[in-house]
Amino acid sequence: MTPHDYSLNFMAVSPRKLKELASQMLGKHLVTKQTSEKGVLCKEVMVAERLCTRREYYFAIMLERNFMGPGINASSQGGVNIEEVARVNPDAIIENPLMS
Repeated sequence: MTPHDYSLNFMAVSPRKLKELASQMLGKHLVTKQTSEKGVLCKEVMVAERLCTRREYYFAIMLERNFMGPGINASSQGGVNIEEVARVNPDAIIENPLMS
């Protein structure tokens, strides 16, 4: 992991790997496409149990710069790195404003 990793979603297959990944983030300034070049200090990490899934989807409600308001983004090519999907296949992501 580098300080400029754009996706900060990781999958750990063991407690040891989880500890390793968390220690690489905690106390460091993490830079993503949503931060400035200085990044944001990582004070905590969120851990969730992964369930066995057959398919992964991406769904988000967020403030969108494209239409200056709340929007829904979705993709059937979900997973841990939606930024990579956006780079490689931007047509795979649907963006819709919630209000017009």
